[in-house]
Amino acid sequence: MDHPKFSELYWSRRAGIELKHEPETTTVRQSIQWLRDKYLQHLERIVEARQASAATLRQRKSLLTRLCQHKIDDGDEYGERA
Repeated sequence: MDHPKFSELYWSRRAGIELKHEPETTTVRQSIQWLRDKYLQHLERIVEARQASAATLRQRKSLLTRLCQHKIDDGDEYGERA
């Protein structure tokens, strides 16, 4: 019951409507990593619709993950930047 969308999810489920669940994330909103996550979710939908290759998804996920994990001068990861 502590979930912010509990009521919405509960009543829609009772009505037989299944809402898409967005996974919880600890990513800072509007950071580079947050943007990467949103882009990869979009690309996953495109791959599911067969408008892009699964290889494209793997390649871009790998590249963007390495970019976000890159350490910058102050020791933080690049992906944490907003």
